[in-house]
Amino acid sequence: WYQRRVREREGQDEMDRLEEQLGAAESEEMEKLSVEQSTAEGKQIRELKNRQEAELRARTGEMSPEEAGRIAAEHAQSMKELKDRLETEKTRQEAKLREQLEKKREARTRELRAQQEAKRAREVREQKEEMDELRGGAIKEAETSAIRQGIAEGFSAEEAVRGVMLERQGREQEELLASLENEQNRLVRDTLGGIEKRRDEEKRLLKERHTREIAASEGDDDKLAELRNSHAQEMGDFD
Repeated sequence: WYQRRVREREGQDEMDRLEEQLGAAESEEMEKLSVEQSTAEGKQIRELKNRQEAELRARTGEMSPEEAGRIAAEHAQSMKELKDRLETEKTRQEAKLREQLEKKREARTRELRAQQEAKRAREVREQKEEMDELRGGAIKEAETSAIRQGIAEGFSAEEAVRGVMLERQGREQEELLASLENEQNRLVRDTLGGIEKRRDEEKRLLKERHTREIAASEGDDDKLAELRNSHAQEMGDFD
């Protein structure tokens, strides 16, 4: 019992350390992306602003107030459209990076769990071998004692040995059936767990696709309404 609790605590500690490492790495990747996005966005906005200012300077003195107002409105609209596109692209890049990081996290977590499972299986196997060795010696001694007792009670040596062998076969058959039942139960649990994990992953990817589609359709109310209806239908079908 104590050793099992120690192994469980050690396994959880390993998971916690991995979680901390992954969290730090993911924060670093997201911060790096944010800096790159800010730099690229600032550059594009400055370039558009410089072009607009150059256009205004080139036409200073030859525009009527009405035309100047129209150009200013066009420039404002162009700037708004650029910022909307940049924001949509930013959302798309962040969603893509989060998806990549989540896949990396799941792969690292599966790898660590597999290592822990292999370690536990090796320890269990070694303990079983030790117990089997001890148990085998005890059983052999008990069988020898049973044969002697049978002979002492008047049975022939052949009859005493046969009785011990029949008892051993019954015991081994029970152990085999118990082992097969345990293995079958384990396979069922693993299968159900794998199905649940795949379902959770598919649902997560579906939600992320919905987020990207909504972000890409900002400003188009008709398209947004259509997307939200289709998204609700997809989530309903999924559930």
